[in-house]
Parts: sequence; C-alpha cells; structure tokens
Amino acid sequence: MAPHPYPFSRKLVRSICSNIERVKHGTFDERDIKELLIDLRELAKYVKQRLAGESNDFTKAILQFIEVCDFVAHAHRDRGVVEQNVRQHAKALNAFFPTATFEEFSTLPVENVINADTLISALIGIAYLGLSSENKTISSDYFSPVAAHKDDVALCILSILQDSIIELDENEGYAILHVMPYEGKYRLYCTIIGSRIERESRERTGGTGRFFMGFPVIVSDALCVDDIPSSDPVGLPQIVETFRDSENRLRVRVVK
Repeated sequence: MAPHPYPFSRKLVRSICSNIERVKHGTFDERDIKELLIDLRELAKYVKQRLAGESNDFTKAILQFIEVCDFVAHAHRDRGVVEQNVRQHAKALNAFFPTATFEEFSTLPVENVINADTLISALIGIAYLGLSSENKTISSDYFSPVAAHKDDVALCILSILQDSIIELDENEGYAILHVMPYEGKYRLYCTIIGSRIERESRERTGGTGRFFMGFPVIVSDALCVDDIPSSDPVGLPQIVETFRDSENRLRVRVVK
C-alpha cells in the first residue's frame, strides 16, 4: 500500500469528516469548530512545508491559520499572530500616548487586523487538500455548504478565542480578548487593563474619568442579532457563549 501523502491517522480523518459534515448541515457549535481547528493544525503545517517555495494569498492565509490554531492550542498565550498583533499595538499606544491628544490617541490606526473570512478560506482549503487525498471523489464543490455557513463559523472562532489573557511588557498591563458588536457585526476585541496609560489618565481626571483602551483583533461578517452589553458593572469584558436556539439559529448569550 502506498504511503499517505499527508500524515493522517484514520481516526483523525473521521474526526475531520464528522465536523465538516456538521458545519455543512448547520448543526455545529463552537466545540465542533475548536475540534476542527486542532485537527487541521498539524495538517496545515504539513501543507505549509509542501508549499514552502510559493508565496501567494493562500500560503499567507495558511500561515495565519496555523498561528491562530497555535493560539487556541496553547493555554499560555505566548505565540502566534494574535499575540504578536496585540503586543505590537500595545507598544504603539504606549509610545504615542505622551505626545498625543485624546482624539489622536483614540484613533491610532490598528495594523494587521485579521479578517475571519481569510481564516475560514484557509480552513476550507486545508480540509479539501487533506480529505481529497484520502477520498478522490471529493471535489471543491463538497465544501460549498461550509462556505455558506462562514459567518457562523467565524462567530464560533471569536467565541473560542475570547477571555484569553496576554501579559504585556512592564507598565503595559495585560490584554483580555472579548467578543463585542460593532456596527451590527461581531468582532474580537482586545481590552488593556492595568497599564501606565490607564493610571496616568485617571490621575489627570482626579480618578473621576473612566478610561477604555481597546482595539479590534479579528473582524467578521457575523451579524449581531442579540443584545450583548460591552462590559459588566466593574468594567471587565463580558464572557459570552454561542448556542443553537429552538429554530437551530446560532445565537450569543452572556455567561452568568
């Protein structure tokens, strides 16, 4: 028997197929998507090695997908594009703060914001390469229903990544990721707490002002159909979860 072109175990193939089928039929939740991200992570690394000589939008998407999966897989958030982007913008804010007006500071452009659609395109491409190597009857059309559910998949990814904490450098505080609506669509935001900027801002107002330092990390086209408050009474980000309602629609609710 010829060796498999990808390092797949039969159990891994079954797991990927099962979760892809759940996505196609719109019965998945964030636990299924988390399993899929972890299952596809090593395959994506293998594909990246095979395509090492190429540089295009797909290979860039694969790299981003791998790094997001690494961030999901490791409890200590110290690697990957999400962590790097958060650290980069936190440093930019700290460097800009002493000389900027409030308006300038609050509108400092955020570089390298991730688009969830790019992650999902990579997920579909990697799954196709893997499953079609095992089953030659699978074509790209097999994944069309997955693309049709891309916004719900995106919402699940945002929910999976929320409440991750990134310890920043000295005086920069720490970052908390959370899901928040913006102009009718869900985003993964980063809120920075306990920073020098926050302390100095409160000192300037005599402790009466409320200072919010946050910025987008991942944007999506997932429509916000639920009334989700942006913070709890003490100012910390809310924890939310996805669920299927009685009509099988993916919804969001605050975890009490």
